[in-house]
Parts: sequence; structure tokens; C-alpha cells
Amino acid sequence: MKKWLVILLLSGGKLFAQPLTLDKVNELAKQNYPLIKQQDLVNRTRDITVENLQKNFLPQFALSGQATYQSEVTKISVPIPGITIPSPSKDQYKILADISQLLYDGGAVKQQKEIQQLNATVEQQKIEVELYKLQERINQLYLSVLYIDEQVAQVDLIKKDLETGMKKVEAQVKNGVSFKSNLNVLKAEWLKADQRTIELAATRKGLLETIGLFINQTIDIAGVFEKPVLPQTKTAFDIRRPELQLFSAQQKLFNGQNKLIESKKLPKASLFFQGGYGRPGLNFLKNDFDFFYTTGVR
Repeated sequence: MKKWLVILLLSGGKLFAQPLTLDKVNELAKQNYPLIKQQDLVNRTRDITVENLQKNFLPQFALSGQATYQSEVTKISVPIPGITIPSPSKDQYKILADISQLLYDGGAVKQQKEIQQLNATVEQQKIEVELYKLQERINQLYLSVLYIDEQVAQVDLIKKDLETGMKKVEAQVKNGVSFKSNLNVLKAEWLKADQRTIELAATRKGLLETIGLFINQTIDIAGVFEKPVLPQTKTAFDIRRPELQLFSAQQKLFNGQNKLIESKKLPKASLFFQGGYGRPGLNFLKNDFDFFYTTGVR
């Protein structure tokens, strides 16, 4: 095969002059694809969300306080001989601590964690769909280069045959046994073949530049593209397109969301403890600052 004319305009990527394989080009293109960085982000987001959901089963603590002035307070107007019942003060104060522990939530937290896992799977599968499209594009470009190389090889053989023929006809013309027009016909055919070589070289250069953009490297125009090994024939059960896996993941996510809706309809139970200090306490007939608490299940 005639050697390629090397005219390289170096870009930001490094020159790649080693023999290339289809697997290597696909690997480099995948590494350079922007969406590949989102895979780790999707996983980290899922892990953080699941971790935060798990905290719902930790004891919850809240602290509050208030100071109020009321226009009216409860009074006992009926006189009772020998007993004086003081009226509560109109200015009242309270500091309250609330501690609760979730016992049962109807499976809502568990289902929310499952949804986060399923949602991450859907997002990852969306990326896989795009990566599959990328692989198809790379395969198409790579095989196009191989097809161009085969065409160039055929044109080179034609040119060599024409060159051999021209030498024979040229000798025949000198010996007067052939017309010069026959030689001119062969020269015209050789020029057409040479023009085809130039066109194929330009097409190949464009393909290499496109592949170089995908892998972020400048490929030597004389670089060798190795022929890929044909894969084993796959049955219909072995073919798993990412679009079908994405549809399956979305269906599971939809079912999980329905289960979450159902879990929110179930009763919930938690222990609670409320303790505080203020005036009045739980005994409204005692107009003094006092400690108080309430505990139970709700």
C-alpha cells in the first residue's frame, strides 16, 4: 500500500502512533466521554440519600421555649370555705424538650431507600444507553477506516497493473507494434486511479480526525488499524440492549413508587418523651415554676 502523506496539525491531545484496535479505541472514547464522570456522582448521591434516610430511626430531639401574656386565665369563682385557690398568672413561661423514637413507619423508610437504589439504577442505565450509542458510533468510524484501507489497497493494485501495462505498451510503441493512443488510454486510467487514491486519503484523514476528537488524541495519519476479531454468534437470549434494561429498571422504579404510596397509608408508631420547666406546670392550679414531663406512644 502506498504510504500516506503525513500532514498533522497537532491539537491539545497527544499524538497516537501505535497500532490501534477497536477495543482500545472504544476504551479511550469511553474514558473521555463526559457522562462517564456522572456515574460516580450518581452513586455518591444515592449513598448520601440512603444514609440520611437511615437517620429517621435515630432518636429525634427538639428544644423549644416560649413566654406569653394572656388576657384571661382560668379562675374558680365559687368560694370554698377554708380553701384559697390561687389563679394562674397571666404571664406564662415554658421551656420544652421533646425526644421521640420511631418504632414503626409502615415500611416507608425501607421503601424510600429501595427507590433511591432503583433511581440510581435508572440513571446509570441512561448513561449506559448513551455509552452504547457512543460505541456504535466508534465502531462505525473504525470500520469505515478499515474499508477505506481495503479500497486503497485495491486501487494500489490497479495502479501497479496499469504501470506494468504502460511499460509494455510503451515498448511496443517504440517497436512500432502498438499505437501511442493505447498508451495514453492507460495513462488516463492511471491518473483516474491516482485521483481516487487522493480522495480516499482525504476521507481517511477526516475519519481519523473525528476518532481523535472522541479519544482526545491526535492519530498519526499513517497509523495502523488492526482488524477486529469477529465475535461469537449470539442468540436472542444473549443480546441485551441497554434500552431494554433501562425500560426494565424504569418499570421497577414505577412499582417501587406505588409501594411507597401504599406504605404511607399504613399506621405509624413512635415512643415520645416531653419534659420541661415553666410556670405553670401541668398542674394549672399551682402558680409556681415547676418541672414536668409526659411520655407515651403515639
